[in-house]
Amino acid sequence: MTITHAYAATVTKAERDAAGDLIVYGKATGPDVDLDAQICDPAWLKKAMPDWMTWGNLREMHQPIAAGIGIELAASGDDWMLKSKVVDDSTARKIEAGALKGYSVGIKNAQVVKDAAAPGG
Repeated sequence: MTITHAYAATVTKAERDAAGDLIVYGKATGPDVDLDAQICDPAWLKKAMPDWMTWGNLREMHQPIAAGIGIELAASGDDWMLKSKVVDDSTARKIEAGALKGYSVGIKNAQVVKDAAAPGG
C-alpha cells in the first residue's frame, strides 16, 4: 500500500479555546496544484472528505501521532475547509511557532494520472 500526500494550504487561524485546546482553521484540500505538482480530483473529494470526517483523525506530518480531530468540515466550491482541535501539546506548540503551517491529506493507493495541468499526478 502506498500513500500519496497532497499539501493544501496554510493554516488561516489558530487560537486556544476555553479548555486550552488549540483550534485550527484552514483549507484541508482542493483541486489546486500542490507542492508536488499534484491535484485532488474534485469529484472524488466530494465523497472522500465527508467519509474521512466520520472519524476525522489528524496526524502530525502523516506519522502515527494522534494529534487531534476534525470538528467541522465545509465545502467552499471545490475547496474543503476544516476546523480542527489539536490535543497533542507538542503538535500545538509547533503550529503556534509556525513550524507546522498547513493541512495535508494522505491518500492510500491513490490513482495517479499525470497530465499538463498536474505533472505530478
